[in-house]
Amino acid sequence: MVKGLFIPLQIDQPLFMTDNSKYNTVGQFDSKRRLLRQQTQAHHQRLNQHALLKGLLSRDFSLAQYQQILWAYAELYQIIEEQIELYLAQHPTAFDYTQRRKSHWLTEDLAYFSETYPGVKQNGKFGCSFPYINSVGQLFGILYVIEGSTLGGQQIAKALVSYHQLTPERGARFFYGYGNQSSLLWETFLHDLETALQEEYEYVRAAKAAQQTFEAFLAVLDQSVSRSVVE
Repeated sequence: MVKGLFIPLQIDQPLFMTDNSKYNTVGQFDSKRRLLRQQTQAHHQRLNQHALLKGLLSRDFSLAQYQQILWAYAELYQIIEEQIELYLAQHPTAFDYTQRRKSHWLTEDLAYFSETYPGVKQNGKFGCSFPYINSVGQLFGILYVIEGSTLGGQQIAKALVSYHQLTPERGARFFYGYGNQSSLLWETFLHDLETALQEEYEYVRAAKAAQQTFEAFLAVLDQSVSRSVVE
């Protein structure tokens, strides 16, 4: 297990839109994606209702809370991406993760707030368990959660610019994500997922890894609430 950390949304407009009909494009992608959605539905709902996230699309969501989320995700994404890249280095596949890295976006957002109006002090690093990646099924289960969250990120980015004047250059790079490339990259990922999970045992591994990833999000957000001191 790796020690580290891990985003989502409004109950009415979930930020983890892994099943948003707006992005349902090609029918052949439905089978494995639908099964994963069914296996993670309860985890997804719990995350959407987390106290730190459920107001993220609202006008009165505070920037101090927003920074708590950024701090929590920064460490978790770093650990998860290190695991992803380690696995891919040892098990080369056709899947290209290069343009999908996200931890540096969080670093950019935190740097913006530290220079502009820092509002949250961290009491040490977070710590939660996250498994090593040792199968292609596990890899795609984790990616299913991470890549799905970028769809909801588009809704969050709109709220951040509307209510807080935050842009990709001003503290909202992470949630902006792939921008107008989001739909295309999601389609590409679904194709790769369908190809990778041909074997039943790999699907089982993917479902378990996706559940663990949602749990990691929940754990790190809980720790952010308890360990952060809002000025």
